[in-house]
Amino acid sequence: MSQPNLDHILAQLKAAQDNPQALTLATLNIVLEARGPQLRPLIEAAAIPHWFDRAILAALLPEQAISEEIFTALTDLPMVEPFQGKGWNVHESTRLALRHWLAAEHPERLRELSARAADHFHPQPDAEVETLYHRLLADPEHAAGQVGDACYTFQQRGRQTELDRLGLVLAELLTLPQLPAAAEARACLHVVEIRRAYLTTEECQGLAQQALSLFQAQEVADGEMDAWFALGNVELASGQLTDAELAYQQAKRILHDQLLATQPDSPRWLRDLAITHSKLGDVRMAQGQLPAAAQAFSEYLTISTQLVALDPANTGWLRDLAVAHSRLGDVCIEQGQLDAAAQAFSEGMAISTRLVALDPANTDWLRGLAVAHSKLGDVRMAQGQLDAAAQAFSEDLTISTRLATLEPANSSWQYDLAIALAKLGRCNVHMRKAKAGVLLLRKAEAQLSQLVQQSPDHAEWRASLLAMRQALRQLSPSPGKPKSKPKRR
Repeated sequence: MSQPNLDHILAQLKAAQDNPQALTLATLNIVLEARGPQLRPLIEAAAIPHWFDRAILAALLPEQAISEEIFTALTDLPMVEPFQGKGWNVHESTRLALRHWLAAEHPERLRELSARAADHFHPQPDAEVETLYHRLLADPEHAAGQVGDACYTFQQRGRQTELDRLGLVLAELLTLPQLPAAAEARACLHVVEIRRAYLTTEECQGLAQQALSLFQAQEVADGEMDAWFALGNVELASGQLTDAELAYQQAKRILHDQLLATQPDSPRWLRDLAITHSKLGDVRMAQGQLPAAAQAFSEYLTISTQLVALDPANTGWLRDLAVAHSRLGDVCIEQGQLDAAAQAFSEGMAISTRLVALDPANTDWLRGLAVAHSKLGDVRMAQGQLDAAAQAFSEDLTISTRLATLEPANSSWQYDLAIALAKLGRCNVHMRKAKAGVLLLRKAEAQLSQLVQQSPDHAEWRASLLAMRQALRQLSPSPGKPKSKPKRR
């Protein structure tokens, strides 16, 4: 084992200062100079997958004999650690720095190693996402469509773990320089779709715009349609209703003129048509055009019902059907049709309860059930059934607290928690439990304040925070004025 010169070490570290990736690579070089430069090709190959063992390295480096001794020397490096019972992995900072360096300096070698990794992982049933991750670099033109199909399949079958994993590895790919356009388009699109709750409004808009431009340049119709949907979602969340409607109409045009025109009976495109109606219904609701919103949500419900009839076991379509009932219930409650709203929300809750029973760990379905409890609570409040409302809001708060604790970085779940706190707080105030109610409302205000600080342009969060503060002002006594007891009916 050689001993590197101290001056040489200091020179490498000085040259890498103010550049974290360069510093990581310099540190790796220093370690390899001390441990043995023959380990360099091994750790470069080990940085290709998210985990490795001796068989994986042998598949990536078929031209090199990997003895037990040299493999042990590799796993003894300070930037290598055991990984979830699957073998080992290179520490993330080192792995990403090596991949970035390969992409910038040796892109052909990165593609070759990625192709070998894809071939190795492909037969393994639990490595579908890992295989797609490597294929996007090795054969981006072909793999891009496979990623889109996989994303759709994961959504439809309720495979939330794989969907979340796909979002993470695609976000990782976006950090690489010189990413092929086909791979970049898919990565941008599905990162904003899957990981929207972890991104700022600006990040979501940038990713959606980039995906749209790339798909348009490549003339990929389904990708362009999905990018318009993603962009519409960002505009709707920001309160830009005209821009959101334009984006959804563009998606609808592609769907009608290109996709359904060639495959009119495709369940996938019919499902997208249902989503188009739902999105336009959201815009009409925000505009206060309730009859138009009800019509759009009815179309959503009709198509979703047809799809479930085609395949009653398709959990994705069942989830859509639950949401369709819920959205119609939203219109009914705005129109004062409380019995109809209660019926719609109950239908949605029954489906959501069924889905959670199928997979209690599925966070998307748990959130759907929380929303169902919340909306049914809204109806019971409007009907004056305060005990029933409190019970529904408590169920919502229990699930929302669980989800928010599970993923503190998920802003959508944090917002759900704020709303659950606020609704139960208001219900307590109406039940003459003012102290408990105000405490919950203040917790909701603090939660909303944090979210608005993170994304000041989020229109819905800002509006909720303003409404919360107004409610608290009305409940708080003026300075110097004694607080009167509420009269009981």
